Amino acid sequence: MDEKQQLVKDTLNLVKASGGTGVLRTKLMATVRKLDGSRLTPEEEDEIWCMIVGRNWITWHMEPIFHNKRWTLTEAGLLALEAM
Repeated sequence: MDEKQQLVKDTLNLVKASGGTGVLRTKLMATVRKLDGSRLTPEEEDEIWCMIVGRNWITWHMEPIFHNKRWTLTEAGLLALEAM
């Protein structure tokens, strides 16, 4: 597994850990780290984000009070995570 695959897997695991509540994109991407422990560059964040959203591995719902988008894992995302 190369580093990009590991980053996608880590990101999906973090979304899965948030459960039905979901997670904010900014908080999620700030938590994901490279294998050496450094933060992702904005380009790397966008690449990972576009991959998991584009493949419908995560979806969002609106918070009722603060109106923030919270992201949760889809069934397709869970299957992809299990396959990794």
